[in-house]
Amino acid sequence: MSANPSPLTTMSSLLLPELPAVRDSQHYISDANTVLLVDRTLFRVHRSMLTKDNSSFEEMFSLDEVHGKFDQPLDGQDDDNPIHLQGDTADEIRALLWSLYALPAELHQFSTPTDPDFDILRFIQLARIAHKYQFRSTERWALQVLVAYTKRIELQNTAHLEQLTEVAALCACQELLNDAVARWKVLLHQGRDVAIAIRLGERLGLKKLTGLAYNKMMIIGRSTWDADTALTRSQKIRLLSGYYTLSHLCDLLPSRPPTFAHDSSCVVTHCCVNTWSNLWELLTTDQEGGFSEQVTKHQPGDLLGRVIMAESILKALVEYDIPRNGIMDGMHEMCAELALKAVQKKVRDVQKQLAECFVDVE
Repeated sequence: MSANPSPLTTMSSLLLPELPAVRDSQHYISDANTVLLVDRTLFRVHRSMLTKDNSSFEEMFSLDEVHGKFDQPLDGQDDDNPIHLQGDTADEIRALLWSLYALPAELHQFSTPTDPDFDILRFIQLARIAHKYQFRSTERWALQVLVAYTKRIELQNTAHLEQLTEVAALCACQELLNDAVARWKVLLHQGRDVAIAIRLGERLGLKKLTGLAYNKMMIIGRSTWDADTALTRSQKIRLLSGYYTLSHLCDLLPSRPPTFAHDSSCVVTHCCVNTWSNLWELLTTDQEGGFSEQVTKHQPGDLLGRVIMAESILKALVEYDIPRNGIMDGMHEMCAELALKAVQKKVRDVQKQLAECFVDVE
């Protein structure tokens, strides 16, 4: 039986005074002319700084001037009439103001960030807030710094990686987004933060990340994802749907070799086709005699693992890194290379289409 809050508790919560706003210790400048209020924090800055880069503040202030002509108090003129910025955090505004007021030498040191103590959160916040208020050159610079950082330093903090992915998607920075997804792939390969990757991929509409994350969770096994409280009921249903769809595709895989246009010098095409069909079956079947049975036993439904292994073995065969033992005798050398390219395309296609397998059941 749940206990209701006492009338005294309810009354005291209603009578609690609202906490007063406090002046920011760094960005409350005495000779400035505009006061901003964010998260109960007051910032006093120069209006001319906020209108840099043709930002959306310029239009905001022009509307304020119209109001002033009718003897209305101007927003931002003092602590009692601040400009309220909704949906922002004080740290985001601090990051923006830091970029607007910093000296050139201070900004230049981040052109090639290599310091492990680099404040990545500041630049994530800066990119996000610059995007919102249309500081276009500031946004581009912050994203460039983040790209440079992610190429040099390995991210250890999943929360930072999550925010980095969000800001890359928000700002449509494909290079940064590709780097972030590559980091998620490493984590997924290690079986880490899989449920977080599923949630993030779905929320941001990142099909490749969503598919890879669902696929990894499926391979880990139902006992694990049934017990994972971070997964919703709908997500678990999608996992079941994906399992049955991918298991069916795995059954069909050995009988459906990737197609390719045979080389013009291939004069016995039918022999080449038959050899390739037999080789593909050996590369993808778990049955006795197949390469999969000899190398590794895949989990049911692991379509991606099967095609990746098929690509790896075929590449080794084409490049004579492993003995052929006569299994490619009827295949033209140039056609073997074309077959490898077709399998590599198959791997990319499976990765792209994984998310479509994990769907809601009507």
